[in-house]
Amino acid sequence: MSLQNVLKKTTRAQWSWAFADWANSAYTTTVIAVFFPIFFKLYWAKNLPAHKSTFYLGIVSSFTSFLLLFCAPFMGTLADYAGTKKKYLFIAIGIGGLGLFPFCFLDEGMWPLALLFFMISNIGYWTSNIFYDALIVDVCDEENMSSLSGLGYSLGYLGGGILLALNAFAVNSPQSFGLSSPAEAVKWSFVSVVVWWFLFSAPLFMFVKEPSKVAQKISLKKAFKEFQASFSLLKKQKNLFWFLAAYVFYIDGVNTIIKMAADFALNIGLSSGDLIKAILVVQFVGFPATLGFAAVAKKFGDLTVIYIGLFIYTGITIYSAFVTSASEFYFLATMLGLTQGGLQAMSRSYFGKMVPAQRAGEFFGIYNMVGKFSAILGPLAMACISLITASARASLLVVIVFFAIGAFFLQKSVKASALNNL
Repeated sequence: MSLQNVLKKTTRAQWSWAFADWANSAYTTTVIAVFFPIFFKLYWAKNLPAHKSTFYLGIVSSFTSFLLLFCAPFMGTLADYAGTKKKYLFIAIGIGGLGLFPFCFLDEGMWPLALLFFMISNIGYWTSNIFYDALIVDVCDEENMSSLSGLGYSLGYLGGGILLALNAFAVNSPQSFGLSSPAEAVKWSFVSVVVWWFLFSAPLFMFVKEPSKVAQKISLKKAFKEFQASFSLLKKQKNLFWFLAAYVFYIDGVNTIIKMAADFALNIGLSSGDLIKAILVVQFVGFPATLGFAAVAKKFGDLTVIYIGLFIYTGITIYSAFVTSASEFYFLATMLGLTQGGLQAMSRSYFGKMVPAQRAGEFFGIYNMVGKFSAILGPLAMACISLITASARASLLVVIVFFAIGAFFLQKSVKASALNNL
């Protein structure tokens, strides 16, 4: 079945689930990728040396991931037992949104508070992904999971790109929106993310139905036992275990590049305008490219797309060490746009096909826990190398190591799958 036919047969619940990716990707683009790191460096932390602001940003990103590392699987277990993934998704979105509002009131030099509220909103955003990802097993069967996961990520690139473009226009022409300055426009861009996030998540809450389930009370002790049971299952399913080991490292490279790209661009002398254009390139190239990779995965399998993504990402990282101009950075952005969504989407669908549907929240909690663990290592490694060498280029090259280790463990997962099929 072609991707076009799959899209025609996509149900209202599946479209509603996919559009939640359109909603939450506004946070990734406007907050994480562009405006927070730029505004943090040029406004809130303008009096700090560049390598120190990089250090503090990396440390906070790693610390946030460290907190989520321990919470993610228990949150997933709670949602599974209560049968209310949507309820906890709503709460997480609320925390993420409320963490953004104080940005409107922070003046120059208030970088500690900016980092604090950034951490709070990050906790809400990344927690929401646990419940959102887990809902895929409630709206889709295994056969079409690759296509639906790809559709979600592709809509995320388009939606995130559209809001980023609107916010970039507001920053360049604040008077058109009744704002006094570009700085005020940036502050209001964070509010626009909250509105966008809630508005386009609404269809999911209206049309996605979770299977009927009797809610069960669960204590922290019981949640921990269920968590242990899940890891016992991982020991038996070596292919799943080795895939998660691979995911720890290769998604670390992806998340590190997403989180630190803006800081890297500014450190090598590019303007904030250059960076915004590059991010828009990633978004609008990523929309059709992710759908294309979903079609490739439909025919050749998710693992093929993952391997292609790792190969291209390694080349991208090496190339980045030689980037000196805006045009070269745009080419880098184009390659990221072609690759990033396919790698992320097929990782999610590949994992979703392996986990028990009745424990999806719990296992996607582990999946996101693994993602958060990986997000500790990359930014921390970049932060430390940047501080030691005072070189943004040297700090970025460490990402290659994570892709190499990820590829190694992924191959072990493939071998384990082959043994299981004997």
